[in-house]
Amino acid sequence: MGTIVKVSFVKKNKLTEKELNKNILEEFNHTKEIHGRNNKLIHHKSISNFIDHLVHKTENPSTKNNKSNREELGRIRKKELLNDYLVNLNKNPKIDEEISKEYFHDFIQPLGNYMSSYYGFTLVGNGVTKLILLIIITISLVIDYSIYFLTEKIIYFTILSVVIFIVRRILKFKQRKIFGYRY
Repeated sequence: MGTIVKVSFVKKNKLTEKELNKNILEEFNHTKEIHGRNNKLIHHKSISNFIDHLVHKTENPSTKNNKSNREELGRIRKKELLNDYLVNLNKNPKIDEEISKEYFHDFIQPLGNYMSSYYGFTLVGNGVTKLILLIIITISLVIDYSIYFLTEKIIYFTILSVVIFIVRRILKFKQRKIFGYRY
């Protein structure tokens, strides 16, 4: 069991968004040197996807209520949270399962919730995908059988639903809009 060292990256003078972006990229490069690229305990692919959309892309996320100041403040706060996460990773060279879970719930989950709301990210893993697929198949089968017994026509609603689900996941993967535990 490793000891958990939490570092808050709050300075007296706030960083500008450009400085924060630069800091995030530097910390991420340092994290790759310390932990390696494929370390699932640090949620490397999730972090990489967050950075790709928060730091590298200049596109505006979809806002539901068109409140750009609120969205901008949220984006800056999430960048600060991402930076805090990377600083914490760099202070803890030995990450075990317990620390990984705590970091996921403290950092990755809030970032992922924000990214889901504004950038269209999807949570993968943790049995969520299997549960959603099971629910889709169950509902689709109920619809198929109901239509069959009412009209005696075979409907392929289940197959269509599963294909749509799989295609959406593939598109999210290609757009790098997924995050998850140990991802």
